[in-house]
Amino acid sequence: MGGQKAGVSPAFLFLVLLMFPVQVLGQTSPENTWDAPPAYRQVEMDPTLVPIGKGAIFVPTMTTSLAEPVYLVYTNETLVAEARTGTSVLVEPGRYQVKVGSGTIEQMITRTVDVEEGHTSLILPDWAGLVINVIDETRTPIKESYELFYQSNLENYGLGYGVDEELGEELTTWLLKPGLYKVVKPGESFNTTRNFATLRLLPGELVRYTLVLDDENQNFIGFGILDEGTRQINIEDWKIRSEINGNFILNYFQNTESQRKEYNFTLTAQWFNQLRYITDLHNAFVRIILDEGLSFEKGESIRKYVDRIELKATYIYRFWEKVGPYLNLALDSKFFETNAYFDSPRDVYRLNTGGDTTHIYTAAESVRLSPAFFPLTLKEGVGFNWIIAKSARLNLNLRSGFGARQTFVHQSYLLNDSQTQLKPLQKSTLTGLEMLMIGDSRIARRVQFNTEFDLLLPESDTQTWVYDWDNRVRVTLSKYISLDYNLLIKKEEAIPDVQSEHQVLIRLSYVL
Repeated sequence: MGGQKAGVSPAFLFLVLLMFPVQVLGQTSPENTWDAPPAYRQVEMDPTLVPIGKGAIFVPTMTTSLAEPVYLVYTNETLVAEARTGTSVLVEPGRYQVKVGSGTIEQMITRTVDVEEGHTSLILPDWAGLVINVIDETRTPIKESYELFYQSNLENYGLGYGVDEELGEELTTWLLKPGLYKVVKPGESFNTTRNFATLRLLPGELVRYTLVLDDENQNFIGFGILDEGTRQINIEDWKIRSEINGNFILNYFQNTESQRKEYNFTLTAQWFNQLRYITDLHNAFVRIILDEGLSFEKGESIRKYVDRIELKATYIYRFWEKVGPYLNLALDSKFFETNAYFDSPRDVYRLNTGGDTTHIYTAAESVRLSPAFFPLTLKEGVGFNWIIAKSARLNLNLRSGFGARQTFVHQSYLLNDSQTQLKPLQKSTLTGLEMLMIGDSRIARRVQFNTEFDLLLPESDTQTWVYDWDNRVRVTLSKYISLDYNLLIKKEEAIPDVQSEHQVLIRLSYVL
């Protein structure tokens, strides 16, 4: 038989051409990770008109202009303009150096751009965007700090903070050069093997990480990407999320010699609900968390393991981008009664507010501390969020308002340390003014200052004021040496005197 040239079916070719480009076309642009529209779309939306004899420079935003550091425009090492990302700068035609990014001025990323008359020069980001949300184990955003290092040369980029999103505060977006970064607990050294996390940033991409802290000692207990967006329902301006999580643990022990068998189990469940409504003017937030759990050990009755009801609701009206009044409500309670259990029977004395015995529980194995739904705590607050300053040299945000808290009790008691007396809890009401100020400043090219001042004024008497003022100054002495000075001034409710703490850290780093 003669040789026959193999042919290729047109249908087969069509199928290959149809399927192969899917991988190529499926490669997503880094701009798809942004919260903001793509860069060229932002330029089209920019209302700036370029007059005759002028040109423009445009640096796009990945999230929002207020969340990102401003960019600087230089010519011949002279600062000629600064602007928010997502907005244009009008300049004379010519060559300019544009500095973008977080950290000190020296740490900012420099790009050179040529500006032509009548044209807008777009600088496409080859830097990365990073947002870190700080929460506790209940997924509640908390205002705690962390420190960020560039791992390749041990460069310190400073402090980042969590926010109270329920009061309309917005997480800061870091703009950083791509590479490997390390997040550590403030005060820990760069080489620490505890309370740290690492992450890699890619050019042009925005990534969101979540840092989970222990609410008592602020130690790191989790870090990573929580894909919350895939678990929520979006209906126009509404974002709805509801999920049920459960956990079951069974432990079984057997001693071969004594033939003794022990077992216990714990069952917990959480129903998490969150509703958010966001427009240019309105921001409404409601969160309801129900946490329930029980435990059982051999020879004992089933007992309550966890029991909590939490409701938080906030409304913010943004009549101006720099000012927004807020109103927030919160409720904290429980579904079931609370009991205390003893290892051995004992007599327990129930007292009244005067300290007199009203009842004796004889040979009690357990006593009731409080009925269902009590104690019940309510919190209310009203005030304003202010953006006082937003520039390359100074960022200053202020939240001030009036707060109130009530704790309702009904046949609720506190067991003393010796577990022999029940003392009644008292209904309480606390009202006062509250203020929170957060700021950062690039004092000089190598000097950065951070401050956070939290103040509660229950009364006009200054002795009743409670405040916490945390200040940090970082000076980059050279590429390998930096100096950190931390000053904490605080006044606690239970301690009449003002307390202060000082800490000086000299960081030495050299990559061999």
